[in-house]
Amino acid sequence: MRPPIRCKGACAVTDAPAVRVYVCRCGPNLAELLDLEELVSALRPEPGVEAVILEDTACSEAGQARILEDLSTSSAQRFVVVGCSPREHLGTFMRLARRAGRNPYLVAMANVREQCAWVSGDRGPATRKATALARAAVARVRLQKPLEERDVECCPDVAVIGSGVAGLTAARTAAEAGRRVVLIEREPCAGGQLALMTDLFPGLECASCVLDPLLDEVLHHPGVEAMTLSEVDEVLGFRGNFTLRIRRHPRRVDASGCYGCGSCHEACPVEVPNRFEAGLAAGKAIFIPYAGAVPHVSCVDPVHCLHVKDRSCDACAAACPFGNIRLADQDEIGERRVGAVIVATGAPVDQVPPASGSGIYGAYAVERLLNNSGPTRGAVSLQDGRTPGSVALLHGVFEGDECRPDRFTAIDGSALTKYAVQLRHKLPEARIFELLWDRTLTGKGIGRLTRSHEAAGGIEEIRLRRGDTVRATQQGERVRIDWTGDGGPRTLEVDMAIVTRARRRDPGTGALAARLRLPLDADGFVVEDNEHLRPFSTRVEGVFVAGCAQASMDSSSAAAQGAAAAGVALSLLVPGRRLPLDPAVATVREALCSRCSICLSACPFGAIRPDPEGRAFRVEETLCRGCGTCAAACPSGAIEAQHYTSEQLAEEIDALLR
Repeated sequence: MRPPIRCKGACAVTDAPAVRVYVCRCGPNLAELLDLEELVSALRPEPGVEAVILEDTACSEAGQARILEDLSTSSAQRFVVVGCSPREHLGTFMRLARRAGRNPYLVAMANVREQCAWVSGDRGPATRKATALARAAVARVRLQKPLEERDVECCPDVAVIGSGVAGLTAARTAAEAGRRVVLIEREPCAGGQLALMTDLFPGLECASCVLDPLLDEVLHHPGVEAMTLSEVDEVLGFRGNFTLRIRRHPRRVDASGCYGCGSCHEACPVEVPNRFEAGLAAGKAIFIPYAGAVPHVSCVDPVHCLHVKDRSCDACAAACPFGNIRLADQDEIGERRVGAVIVATGAPVDQVPPASGSGIYGAYAVERLLNNSGPTRGAVSLQDGRTPGSVALLHGVFEGDECRPDRFTAIDGSALTKYAVQLRHKLPEARIFELLWDRTLTGKGIGRLTRSHEAAGGIEEIRLRRGDTVRATQQGERVRIDWTGDGGPRTLEVDMAIVTRARRRDPGTGALAARLRLPLDADGFVVEDNEHLRPFSTRVEGVFVAGCAQASMDSSSAAAQGAAAAGVALSLLVPGRRLPLDPAVATVREALCSRCSICLSACPFGAIRPDPEGRAFRVEETLCRGCGTCAAACPSGAIEAQHYTSEQLAEEIDALLR
């Protein structure tokens, strides 16, 4: 249910639109570059201007005190400050208006410092332009309306979507602050990509030694509700008051009684490639994804299970010594109310298995080969069981049979450098080649990885030039790599080639982003609100992003961003504190609305909704950011942006051009 919005009360406005103008000298900034006396004289006869007063520094405590005292002697409700940028001090003077008993939305500023004094070398033209800007501000403020500031109650709980290192860190941060956390994971187990790795760069630390304590801490925290095999079907509401409709797919195994003994796996007659092992090992239609999966509980694959298909098999149920198989279970749909959502869905993993008989392996397949709990228990071998005598690592993005440096990231380069070090230790007799345009690395302490690479020794580096085309094709039992080098064609034949494939857009993340109204960039990453200052915030208030859902990054960066996203969410959702709403939002004039729906697609924040009674569209003011895009797009002029109405802007322009 939508929480009630409470009006905090606005100062009543009973005046004719009289305006007081305060011209700020801004220390020496304006006094030396503009003729302020001429500016003051030009403003005094303007309609509605009650007084024009020169101030040395209006933003200082002394300056504010003088303005406050002056306002106490006047009944004028509106005032204009002529000085610096409203980005710098409009908030200052809106707060001053509240202290003076005025409505803060009856204040305007004319920026004559950045737009006139600092960009002109001629005092005369600069003063004339400053006068025009000040006149425009006076004309506009006379039409500004007193808007009511309101607030709404909020739910302090947090939903985290994705349980990789970013999601787990975000969940831990929020839970330790006493918030209830709903941790939503679409896979049967938690841990994300980190759970499938052996070593972490730059220091080649044991991945499970890093992840397991974090998993234990989060999944056993009393404030965390972990929901595996779950997806968000629908998102309703706004910051502080989201309702998530969550679909929980059946595990078809009673998790409370399963001990992971594997009896059901042995009985299952279905064999399919195990996608968690990049197809390098066979799996069953009932399975535990990989060794060390948490929770360590079996799960039925609904795509391949014969019972789910046609009820023709129940071998697993008969084999389970504890009677924990629940083949009749169906999807469950539930709702959770939270105040903030953190998207930490990660990036899609290249789980494509090597072609039958091929020696061309994707990075993820090699990660699993190197893992001591992987399909070969850490032995690096080809599909026919041979140990490779030569390996080539291609530092580029592999598409078709070509390898290019475009879109090859520092994360990819660091991973391949790590594999080279690991392979040197695993295959001491093999020849190892690296074909690279540049060695692209990232992360704090990356020097440790380069030193490990140098210490490993015996890794032959082949430098490529910009414009070189590299091709890798399977030729019998060998992989042939062709490129242009030293002015002519070059060829290298190896038993195994390791490549990085182009990043695929994740359909699951795309669907979730659509439900949350989050834009994605060309590579499928969630677009942040500000990549420099707020990389963990999205364009939807109350929704945050962390980890590889936002950009490719290493585990330490993902953990830092998860903690940062949770920290910002916690600062937004303080128990017992109400959320302020900006009243400068769009409104729909029902009589003019033709329900053409153009505004629905124009709004970047999903703030426009159909009216329940079907007469017109309405603006959800808790989501609206007041950008005015809908008002500009509306062909019938039915949408008005409060505080930026057409009448206000027209009056401002007329005064500017007068």
